Amino acid sequence: MNQENYSHILNIKVLSKISNTVINDQHLLEKIKNLFVKKEKVFNGVKLIWRKIEWQGINKHFDLGDLVIDSTFNVDRILIQTVKCVLNDIYLELHSEGLLKEQQIIFKIIKPLTKKIPLIDSVGVFEFE
Repeated sequence: MNQENYSHILNIKVLSKISNTVINDQHLLEKIKNLFVKKEKVFNGVKLIWRKIEWQGINKHFDLGDLVIDSTFNVDRILIQTVKCVLNDIYLELHSEGLLKEQQIIFKIIKPLTKKIPLIDSVGVFEFE
């Protein structure tokens, strides 16, 4: 996947409810991310496909997250709500398995600056110079 072919970056962490600190359990975090990527995410019949990426160059030094999407929607609330619902389902599933007892899943979505002209029907137009 081309590293420049994304509109949003998703960063997922596991937080301890007791100590209020991020838990460094790579196995659990990878399980959550793999479940997230596998679960179908659809809004109004449009599939939202998040992909894993390994950052290269200077980006690998920042804590950006490793899930990206090239969203066709200009309304960020759609992505946020979809991510919340899927992560909630994953939390309930893992909690019932006893894997998340005193932890919670937290996330952050990063939206890089882009040059698009948004239209009402959420389609971008490329400007020719």
